[in-house]
Amino acid sequence: MAAHIRYHIKLTRSGATTRTTISLDKIVSDLLSVALGRLPGSKEAHNAVRLY
Repeated sequence: MAAHIRYHIKLTRSGATTRTTISLDKIVSDLLSVALGRLPGSKEAHNAVRLY
C-alpha cells in the first residue's frame, strides 16, 4: 500500500476563497520537493509543495 501526504490548500475563484485537502503519493511529493530545491520530508518542503 502506497503512502500519501496530505496538503491543505486554499483556492480562490471569483473572489471566494475555499479551503480543501489534497493527497499526493509520497514518491510524487518527494520528487516535487527535490524539483523545488527542498529536502524531502522537511517542513520547508511541505510548504513549498503546498504553495506550488
